[in-house]
Amino acid sequence: MQLKQLEDHELVAKTIHPQMPPKVDYRLTTFGESLLPIITMLGQWGDDNQEDLRRVIENQHSSLKRMSDQAV
Repeated sequence: MQLKQLEDHELVAKTIHPQMPPKVDYRLTTFGESLLPIITMLGQWGDDNQEDLRRVIENQHSSLKRMSDQAV
């Protein structure tokens, strides 16, 4: 997701400062802040399942490499 989309969904607010060079600040809105517990839980899930996630990714890479090798 891009900053513009986050702004369009009212998750972040953009402030443009009239100066040179131009300066733009972004901050979470109250609505955006309501996602923080979910994001924190998702990060904790990733930490808790790090070994399994690496194993799955390695298995996928190995499968793709075997398929690529067989195609040659």
